Amino acid sequence: MAFCATSSSKIFKETRFVLEICVDSLESALSAIEGGASRIELCSNLLQGGLTPSLGLFLSIKSYLLQHNNSIPLLVMLRPRSGDFLYSSFDYEVMKSDMKVFQDAGCHGFVFGILLADGTVDVVRSRCLVNSTSLPCTFHRAFDVCSNPKEALTSIINSGFSRLLTSGCALTAVAGIDMLKQILEWANGRITVVAGSGINPSNVESVLSTATELREVHCSASYILSSKMEYKNKSIPMGGGGSYEEFSYKLTDRNIVCEIRRLIDNIVV
Repeated sequence: MAFCATSSSKIFKETRFVLEICVDSLESALSAIEGGASRIELCSNLLQGGLTPSLGLFLSIKSYLLQHNNSIPLLVMLRPRSGDFLYSSFDYEVMKSDMKVFQDAGCHGFVFGILLADGTVDVVRSRCLVNSTSLPCTFHRAFDVCSNPKEALTSIINSGFSRLLTSGCALTAVAGIDMLKQILEWANGRITVVAGSGINPSNVESVLSTATELREVHCSASYILSSKMEYKNKSIPMGGGGSYEEFSYKLTDRNIVCEIRRLIDNIVV
């Protein structure tokens, strides 16, 4: 079940398409849930592509769900640092530890991706992580920067992943739509393909009507919120500096989630 909440009501209905919303704050998670998300991908720092969230954030969302008798699945991102997906032994130990912590805390699945230096999937460590949990695992958009998509897909399937999140190896799912169709053909039902990157109300119908085998989409449904700080000392950056804007952050918009939910629910399969 999913619901689209207005100021006065919650409209429940069965859905044909899965709408996964990635969030990095409690406020965004609540907006996604109230807007009609089917599933939540929980991260931190979406401005850097999403990193492993804090346990406190996870527990806060779970507490809200329990209080409101809501069973929406919460998937946890396992990405110990920003940058590439070639992880050191230290990074990998953190990923294993985080997987255990979040599984014990009651999450519903994991999202991660590990590559080797040559751009192929690290099958050994991927399979080890997948096999260390009974929960479903999604291979994320590390796939989109692999060296050979067809071979990578086979490796991901053989590693035991349940889903693949991809933009079709392009900047956005719209730009990668032809490759998304090819990936679906290669997959042939052996793994669930989730289209993500740049999905919004203006293009979700086109993506789903073009790649007709798709049944799941992923987006942040967000906008950039400027800081309400009145005093801003921009001469001392606390992060990367450069084009990175520290006095702004992403926030999921319930209305955008609700509109995407409405649009995909009206698609005739």
